[in-house]
Amino acid sequence: MKTNYSYNAITNTLTVSAAFLKNAANLHSKEYEIIRTLRADHGEITIVTEERRKSASRAMTFKQMEMHIKQCRDSEKRLAAFDRVKALSKIQRSPYNYVKTWFMDNYANYSEQPVFDEDGFVVVKTKVEMENEKAPQALEEEKIAC
Repeated sequence: MKTNYSYNAITNTLTVSAAFLKNAANLHSKEYEIIRTLRADHGEITIVTEERRKSASRAMTFKQMEMHIKQCRDSEKRLAAFDRVKALSKIQRSPYNYVKTWFMDNYANYSEQPVFDEDGFVVVKTKVEMENEKAPQALEEEKIAC
């Protein structure tokens, strides 16, 4: 069983996973011993549970991908490409991951609030387009910091 934790000596904070916290309730567990040792060495410590980030794209289905593509301009052409990628995925080690990677590269703004064009279609941004948008912002922030 994987039990994650990290200790920050500067803030005297122990960050633990939910599994770590559950196991620490057992007085004979290694997790309990870790907490006991840290408290003996550093006095009263603050224990916080790590926040788990859930990706909006983590558990999306092919059907959800298809529904998103249907909301985009040139949906017929895009759906044809999607079907070709799904067909190519059949020879891959992990067909789902192959298709998901393609989808997230081509529809990188999938998990963001949708923006619509003047005709009501979802504006699509590729991964490269989104990275290029962030690059000037990062340079601007760097100039401000200097």
